[in-house]
Amino acid sequence: MAFVSIDKMKKFTWEDSRCTGPQLTITVKGIGYINRALYDDVKPSTIEMEVDFEARQVRLRVGENLPKTLTGRVKHTFNIPVAAYKNIVPAGEKNIKIALTKSDDGWWYGRFGGAA
Repeated sequence: MAFVSIDKMKKFTWEDSRCTGPQLTITVKGIGYINRALYDDVKPSTIEMEVDFEARQVRLRVGENLPKTLTGRVKHTFNIPVAAYKNIVPAGEKNIKIALTKSDDGWWYGRFGGAA
């Protein structure tokens, strides 16, 4: 059997996994999780998230020197205030997953709660 360089091997793509793309998960315990699809090679150390409760929309961006610290080696987590997660996670559910789309302004946007 011949050796094959790992540089020549197929790189991981999000289509290869159960993850459908950039995503934010919010739990009833007030923890937000982002997946790796939100950034390139180097994990950012901070995150900023804003919520529009009327439009049922969130937006976030990752990078350096933003208000919230990201923690965890695998799951990139941050704390979410009670006022936010109680109005985002549906009653009786343990968490909500929000698909995100990157906008030209550099923010990731997603809708929750069945908003059209």
